[in-house]
Amino acid sequence: MHVLLFTVWALGLASPLALPDKVQQLMDDAEYQQARRQMDRLLRNPKLGVDQRVGLYAAHAFCDVSLGDDTSAQQSFQKLLTLQPTYKADPAATSPKVLEVFELVRARMAEQGALDSAYQPEFQPVPDAVAGEGVPVKVGFKGPPAASVERVFVRYRRVGEASFESAELPRAAQTPTFAGAIDASVLQGAEAFDVEYFLDALGAGGERLTGVGTANLPLQFHVASQQAFEAALAPGPKKGGGADTVKKVAAIVVPLVLGGSAVLAVAVLTAGILGLTAVEPGAVHLLLRLGRPQQPG
Repeated sequence: MHVLLFTVWALGLASPLALPDKVQQLMDDAEYQQARRQMDRLLRNPKLGVDQRVGLYAAHAFCDVSLGDDTSAQQSFQKLLTLQPTYKADPAATSPKVLEVFELVRARMAEQGALDSAYQPEFQPVPDAVAGEGVPVKVGFKGPPAASVERVFVRYRRVGEASFESAELPRAAQTPTFAGAIDASVLQGAEAFDVEYFLDALGAGGERLTGVGTANLPLQFHVASQQAFEAALAPGPKKGGGADTVKKVAAIVVPLVLGGSAVLAVAVLTAGILGLTAVEPGAVHLLLRLGRPQQPG
């Protein structure tokens, strides 16, 4: 991934950030809506490191504020502080509006105990999802106190609903890591919607020891409709006005393993060529020509 270093003046943030050049160009052109979409795609990549995510969330918050979307900006900063609870904005280098939103979120999280690092939870906020698909959730704990965490639950609800549902995250054997999922059956719908969630880590007596987010300050992820997802994968019109002479025979979504990581790919069979295009950002395109092997001359 090509990256460029952003100065504090570019984003109005406390420290330089490394961001993809495509995002920088969009932000330089004040195309904040497109920049947000691009960052949302990048944040779905499970291979991103913590520093990369922190930079993207900070840039996302700047775009949110620039577009007057303070609600989204608060979510961006909440996800940033979830990843890096010690992150602080420099008042001398941060634009007043961005600083105002950041300090508001930080104060709320501190009041709710969401910045408590005694158990050192390691958690990456849930990325956007597609209706009808399960959402994996994984959290780990570091340090001696982690041994006293006995059970972990993810609490979730659609935005607007009154109560949270729960799913327990089983512990991986002999480790301080808990992993599970929000089941696909509860993420159904013809229209897009948002989901609020938080994590509770409980002790042996059922008391809450720590967690990620709270009922009063939950995190969110967006669930796109299958129709919108398929439309995003559909090829655009062919440039130059020429007729499309390649007839599509089949197109399906298949699992694909690249570099030891499982991804989803769209498989399209056209004119004897099987093309696999990975959904995740940054993945490669594979073309396989089908047919009988040629006999040696």
